[in-house]
Amino acid sequence: MRELASLGLVHWLTAYLVNAAWQVPVVFVAARLSARLLERVSAQAVHRVWVGALGAAVVLPACHLRLLRLFSVGASAAAGGSGDARVSMLSAVSARGSAVHFPVWGMVILLAVFAVALVVFGARLAWGLWRTESIRRQAGAVEMDAEFRAGWRRFCDAFEVREARIASSRAVSGPVVVGFRTPVLLVPEGFLESVTLEDWEAALAHEFAHVRRRDFAKNVLYGVMTLPVAWHPVVRVMLSRVAESREVVCDAMAAEVVQGRREYARSLLRLAGMLAGRPQPKTLHAIGIFDGNTLERRVMTLIEGQVEMKRARRLVSVAACVALTVAACGSALALRMNVDGAAAATGTVNPDLAKKDGNVTPVHIVYKKAPVYPQDAKKNPVDGVVVLEAIIMTDGTPENVHVVKSLREDYDQSAVNAVEQWRFTPAMKDGVPVEVDTHIQIHYSIK
Repeated sequence: MRELASLGLVHWLTAYLVNAAWQVPVVFVAARLSARLLERVSAQAVHRVWVGALGAAVVLPACHLRLLRLFSVGASAAAGGSGDARVSMLSAVSARGSAVHFPVWGMVILLAVFAVALVVFGARLAWGLWRTESIRRQAGAVEMDAEFRAGWRRFCDAFEVREARIASSRAVSGPVVVGFRTPVLLVPEGFLESVTLEDWEAALAHEFAHVRRRDFAKNVLYGVMTLPVAWHPVVRVMLSRVAESREVVCDAMAAEVVQGRREYARSLLRLAGMLAGRPQPKTLHAIGIFDGNTLERRVMTLIEGQVEMKRARRLVSVAACVALTVAACGSALALRMNVDGAAAATGTVNPDLAKKDGNVTPVHIVYKKAPVYPQDAKKNPVDGVVVLEAIIMTDGTPENVHVVKSLREDYDQSAVNAVEQWRFTPAMKDGVPVEVDTHIQIHYSIK
């Protein structure tokens, strides 16, 4: 049983990596089209699309689509009852050929490379956080004159920032926010002496927008969340789109509390010119005013303003985005690849099945949970048989468990709930695990 579980985990991880390789680009294309549809709806909607795409890129390769289960009727029956449920297995009728074949040594090499990548990207994230914390602790105090301090208090109130402080550091190229519980605004040494009050307030408003949104914590969360797919180059592009859309959202928030969109855009240009030539360390985890490297597009967005859309067009755009997302995710799941590997399995050859499908060994149950007799059926019991059909995957898990001969809704659901938790030895064809269709009979009788 332990060896079967280990083999199942190897197959699952290999399938995750194989599917991530092609599903992540599908998610990116869908997110790109959705973002274009929502550009005129709001900057926040576009940002949410890219954040959702990151989550889908991580989760989608691990998911299975159970189309037949979508049509299952009824809820799970309550546990208990005094009935009896007996089980019998029918021969698997056909081997399925939808899996990608990997030799065991190939899976081991692939997973070893994945483990190295996971360690490298995880260490890089940890190093960046440690270095950021070191810079925060070594930052020096900053003295603000009366006008600058008045602006600080005004924006604290405007963005409802209760606790925050400012410090200076040589390690940053521009104003950035760091810290989880108590945010710290780090500015380059001498920044307050060289910046005008107008530009200072623009930078302060933008950074306080990041503080209000808790973007530092979110950015770290995105880094941890995407570690399983950090090796994929498209994921890095998606992270950059998250950063770009986040800056547009903060620009809109900042422009509302300063002198206006156009004046705020001019302040961005002046700040960019003043801070040019100061490269920021790539491993520093901080949220700055010039993250995303899209200053030109941000300025154009601010100058042109948000074009108001009619309610009907907004609803159409949102509906089209939802339909596109469902279609992309559904297609990716429906075309999901399963992974086979050469491995030994116990069991005897079924002569009838071998004649039908080229020496396919039958599956055997290695873990079985007895179906629960429906509690409500005691009042109106029915004796009979529920026949289920299922696909036994190469890791021994049943998929697409559905009823082909019904007894009654509550009995049917009881049978499905039980079989979904069973585990099998995989069927073997020519020494390679294969997916097989099988039928399972559940006999119910009241005693």
